[in-house]
Amino acid sequence: FTVEDIDNLLLKYAAMALHFPCASRERSRSDSVISLQDFLNQAVGQEVVQTSLSAETCPAIALGTSAFPVPQSPRERSQKRTKGNMEFVPPEKPPAKKDWVPDETEVACMVCKTERFTMFNRRHHCRRCGRLVCSSCSMKKMLIEGCRDNPVRVCNQCYNFCTKGSEEEQSDQTETVAGSPSSDALAFASMLQLPRAPELQWKLTLNENENELERSEFYFRQAPSASLCIALLEQHSNKVTCGHQLIEHCRKLSRSLSNPEVDARLLTDIMKQLLFSGKMMFVKVGRSQDLALCDSYISKVDVLKILVAANYKYVPSLDEIQQPAAVTRLRNQLLEAEYYQLAVEVSTKSGLDPTGVWHAWGMACLKAGNLSSAREKLSRCLKIPFDLNQL
Repeated sequence: FTVEDIDNLLLKYAAMALHFPCASRERSRSDSVISLQDFLNQAVGQEVVQTSLSAETCPAIALGTSAFPVPQSPRERSQKRTKGNMEFVPPEKPPAKKDWVPDETEVACMVCKTERFTMFNRRHHCRRCGRLVCSSCSMKKMLIEGCRDNPVRVCNQCYNFCTKGSEEEQSDQTETVAGSPSSDALAFASMLQLPRAPELQWKLTLNENENELERSEFYFRQAPSASLCIALLEQHSNKVTCGHQLIEHCRKLSRSLSNPEVDARLLTDIMKQLLFSGKMMFVKVGRSQDLALCDSYISKVDVLKILVAANYKYVPSLDEIQQPAAVTRLRNQLLEAEYYQLAVEVSTKSGLDPTGVWHAWGMACLKAGNLSSAREKLSRCLKIPFDLNQL
């Protein structure tokens, strides 16, 4: 490996540290309605569970037994889920990658129907059926025809369907030993332990085609992580390249601020941290012209943070807000929507003259009959008349 090869790897994996898959769609009113429906469904589900538990435990109290339900072992829970999941039958042959379900078509897991995809609950494709599933519903790996030699990720339904015979034999063997005291102790110990997600192993082979596929599927579990990205770029030999790379990452992240699957406040904090780190890299090499570029982007990120904190419906990207005409258009939209405080902050942070905003705000207060507020707002935009007699 040469220094250039190592630098390219560092740039590539630093970009992966900030990558998170999400469907490209805008935030709408339906997202809040859907989240409210999910909350109501969960509340109704809890009431049903409580009533069913009370109905089941009342006869137990009458018989003198314990009123608490007996906890199920992980094997029993998995068998219960398997019975519900066996309704799905995967296709005869695994679909090709081009035939997988696109990311934009589904907002929730196609197996459990409850887990909604976010920037932290990422989408996974089952290699056996091609559906979009969450991490909890795709914790198994198996060999698939047409894929590489290593086991690949599959959903729980496909895994249960393909391994149905082996699991039944294993369950029969465990039932024969279930009467021994040691098996009861193991079952009790398994109930106290939380299920652990299997660790994914990323292995490179001598086959370059498989290596490219492995690299394309690789991801950091803690992504997006600004600290991980900065730590990788600190090992790069060219700090100027790293500084401009951090600015480019911020531009890409800003394009996802209006996505309902994204935590916009977290993204703006990550963007500001990246820009400050890029600024420090430019300071080390004495690039004064790049320092001014970083300062301009930092001021624009402050504008985006103001809009995100106010839950404004439309948050522009850094590319859009860098244009003076776009900032003026945003200020006018805020005035039309009567977001006067936001319009003042956007004008101040962007270097626009806030006189027109104060005037519009004062006239709105005057129409509302709030004379004291109108006087205070208009005093910021009206100048004291110049008296020539005082000369």
